[in-house]
Order: sequence, then structure tokens, then C-alpha cells
Amino acid sequence: MVKYIIKRLLLSVLILVGVSIITYMLVRLMPMDYFDRKFASQIAQGTITQAEVDRQKDLYGLIIKYEDYAIKFGWEYDKANVKESLTSGQRTLCTVFNYFEGYWKWLSTTFKGDLGLSFKYGAPVSEVMWQSMWISFWIALVAMVMQFFIAIALGIAAATHQYSVMDYTATVLVLMGISLPSFFFANLLLRVFSLQLGWFPYVGMESPGANYTGVARMLDILHHMVLPMVALVILGIGGFMRYTRTNVLEVLNADYIRTARAKGCSEKTVIYRHAFRNTLIPIVTMIAGILPGLFGGAMITEQVFDLPGIGNKAYQALVVGDIPFIMGYNMFIAILGVIGTLLSDLMYAVVDPRVKITK
Repeated sequence: MVKYIIKRLLLSVLILVGVSIITYMLVRLMPMDYFDRKFASQIAQGTITQAEVDRQKDLYGLIIKYEDYAIKFGWEYDKANVKESLTSGQRTLCTVFNYFEGYWKWLSTTFKGDLGLSFKYGAPVSEVMWQSMWISFWIALVAMVMQFFIAIALGIAAATHQYSVMDYTATVLVLMGISLPSFFFANLLLRVFSLQLGWFPYVGMESPGANYTGVARMLDILHHMVLPMVALVILGIGGFMRYTRTNVLEVLNADYIRTARAKGCSEKTVIYRHAFRNTLIPIVTMIAGILPGLFGGAMITEQVFDLPGIGNKAYQALVVGDIPFIMGYNMFIAILGVIGTLLSDLMYAVVDPRVKITK
């Protein structure tokens, strides 16, 4: 067991390094004009100079210093117009080295426990993530618990009434939920229940300017959370339900189920004491693997409902190419994914004594 965990952790380090490299390269390919647009009015008013903006961009490796590279590689260049005096191959090489140096700068500071300063939010990345992560966590946790109970109930009902009207109805409804894009379904809920019927608030977590406290504030938050929860639950129960149905059907054909029925056990005892307990084995391992979803936030749903969770923060940072925040967020998700996968393997051995992890 110990050797297995050590091997998986060493493999996880290689995976995380690979993920970080790919993520950094993809982010750097995005348009990096956020700083210029952000300070355009201040530059025009003369309250800040372009040189000061460039210094801030240089902190994140967003400026390719062609002259420095030309000197380093011994190239000939025109000091009045360095970039255009270099060949396309030389400019490409400068870009590659700039990416490498920027990645190395990020990696070295990350190993020191510093995720950098988000230039979108003007605060340390770890601080912004910590503040918004728990909002996403509680939303995802409640939604997951509701998904779990509803999906298991539907899955068992569909399996025990195979090919009946109940089975077909549940299957069609959950497949519709799986097929609907999250942004479309969330906007549909807002359109019907918020704009047309006026039953629920449009966006946000709290009513602006209300200044509620105590129980009144809690009720106000719950009122705002109804539509996001409905969206997350309906879109998420499909996979759980189909998984439960398939596993229950497999278990119901097992020899020990026929033996339990032959002994005269009631159908309720057969289903819930014998079949359901063994069905939980793969379900428990699957739940351990959704760790990234609990802390990573529902990016699209949070953005549609304008919730201040980590998913919405990451989306806003992605739009402007906020390298420190995007890198910190993606590495956070990658680490949770690795931990979730390891927990899934370990949970499988815990809930099923027949499985032994020895290598």
C-alpha cells in the first residue's frame, strides 16, 4: 500500500509539471492587451506613462525584450527598430525563450509558496482563491448531496422496474438533463422563473442594499440559491442515475440475490440490504473522484448567475489572460484531480475487501 501511494505521488508530480507547461503555453497564446486597455485612459491623461505600464507587464513576462536576446545570441540588429531588424526565425526564438523564462519564473515562485499577484483583482492569487473557494464549495456540496440521493432513488426505481413506464420516463428525463448545455439551461431558468414569473432574484447571492443580518440574511441567500441549485442538480443527476441503474441491474442477476430470494427474504430486504450495499462500491469510488468539482466551482453556472465563487473568478481572469490567477487556479484543480484519483483507488480497496493494492 505504501509503495503504491509513493509511486502514484511521484507519477503525479510529472503529471502536474506537464499540465502546468501546457496551461502556461495556452495562456500565453491568448491576446495580452489587458494592461494596455486597463491603463489606456490614464496614459492618455498623463497620470501614468507607458514605461510604467511596461514595467508592470515585465513582471509577468509579457514583454519580449528583443534587444536583450539579440545581445545574448550575438545577432546584428538596428537599435532604432530592433524587432523589425530581426528575421522571423530570430523573433520566433525570442518568443520561445521568453515563454520559457516566464514559465520558470512562475514555477520558481510557486515552489516558494507564492502564486503571484493577480493583475485582474489586484490581490495575491492565493487570497482571492481562498475567499471565493468556500462559496463554490458549499454550493457544490449541497448540490452533490441532492444529486446523490435523487439519482440513487431514481436509479434503483428504474432498475427494479426495468423496461416499465417508470424506467423509460426516468431515463428520458435524465438524458435530457445530460444533453442540455449548462449555459442554456441556466439562462432558461432565469428567463422563466426570474424575468417572467418574478419568483426568484435575477443574479447575485444577496439582495443589493438590503443589509440583512442573521436569519433574514440566510433566507435571502437561500432565495438567491434556488435557481443555481436547480440547474446544478438537474444537470448532474443523469450520470449518477445511469450508473446506479446499471450497477443495480448487474447485482440483481447475481447468485447471492437469487439465494436471498430463495430463502424467503422480502423484495425490500433483497434490494436495500443485499443489492444496494454492493452497488455502493463503484458509486463510492466515483464520489471520491469528484473532489475537483467541490472546490473548483461551476464556472459556467456561476458566471450566468453572477455568483462570486472561484469558478466565476477564474472565468473573469481567463477572459483578460490573467496569467498568475489562471496558472494558480488550474494547478489547484490539477492537484485536486490527482488527489481525487488516488482517493478513488484507495476507497475501492476500503469498500471492497476483495481488492488488494500491493504494488
